[in-house]
Amino acid sequence: MGLRRHQVENLVLRGPIFYWRARIPVGFKAAGRNARLSLSLRLSDRKKASVVARRLNALLLQIEMVPTTRMATREQLTRIFALEAEAMREEIAALDLAAKRVGSLRDPVHREADRQVGWAYRLLHAYGPSDELSFAEGGEAREALIKAGVQADDIPFIEATYRAERGVTTLLRHTAGHPRSGRAAVAKHVRRQHQFKTVGLNDSRSSCGSLPFS
Repeated sequence: MGLRRHQVENLVLRGPIFYWRARIPVGFKAAGRNARLSLSLRLSDRKKASVVARRLNALLLQIEMVPTTRMATREQLTRIFALEAEAMREEIAALDLAAKRVGSLRDPVHREADRQVGWAYRLLHAYGPSDELSFAEGGEAREALIKAGVQADDIPFIEATYRAERGVTTLLRHTAGHPRSGRAAVAKHVRRQHQFKTVGLNDSRSSCGSLPFS
């Protein structure tokens, strides 16, 4: 059966399952003529597979900056990406479970509040916690929300939620011990170190101070 490519780079559909197939970068010990990594994502949903594939593509670019990975074997590289894909599937499963719990709430008031909170988190994701957004008339945040179809009456609640969550995120950055990265970035860095250790690679260059994988 042939392979069907999708818009996301290195994402391939083989039968009902999506695969991630990427060329090993030049300069790696495992690189050769048409040398590739091939990994089943164990997913049949295109959107979920796309999320995982994009993360793996980003990781592929990031490991090129780590000298020790250039000596990794093909098996070691495959294992690193397999561990990352597994972690991503767990994150997606946790989000699915949370979405199902929220969706089970039949109270219209709860659903409306969840929708408004969702917009607050979208703003945090889009602009980050560092930017001080303006929700006043003509402000960037307000204009973006109105353009997206948000009702003007919802904006005060969204603003309050955004500012509260922004404060929490800022606090987590400082408690993580690294002012430029949040707890999630530190967690990803620790996960990378664990992956390297699992496959027998020691990235002695990286530390929580440099966060090469954040």
